[in-house]
Amino acid sequence: MTRAGLFVAIHVILTTSTLAQGLKEDVKVSLSWGYQAHRSTPHYIKLLVESAEIRDAKAHNLESNDTITGNVLTTHAGRGDIDGVEFILRYTPSQIKTLENLQSIWSDLIARSDTGTVQRLKQDPAYRHDP
Repeated sequence: MTRAGLFVAIHVILTTSTLAQGLKEDVKVSLSWGYQAHRSTPHYIKLLVESAEIRDAKAHNLESNDTITGNVLTTHAGRGDIDGVEFILRYTPSQIKTLENLQSIWSDLIARSDTGTVQRLKQDPAYRHDP
């Protein structure tokens, strides 16, 4: 038996006017697997979130021997069989802040760069603190 692991991390950050109000945002997520497998293989998918919740999880294209229990799917996919799940990810948007203790190499790089490069560097995840 071949063991295959599937790890999907979805990180969505939307900064909107609802941030100040503390309202929640929803994002529809669709995951599917089995596209390129040459033979049917077992898959164990556990939907885990931090500081968010999963709502309305619905499996797609599952066969009689595949199961979904809560946020856990146990399926067999591949060899033309594609399984999937759709759900709503509900979260509270958070403010992303720039680093306060910026390393000197970043400061030097930004100081010596053109405007476009500075904008790209400031959007780099290493430059911004994600709580």
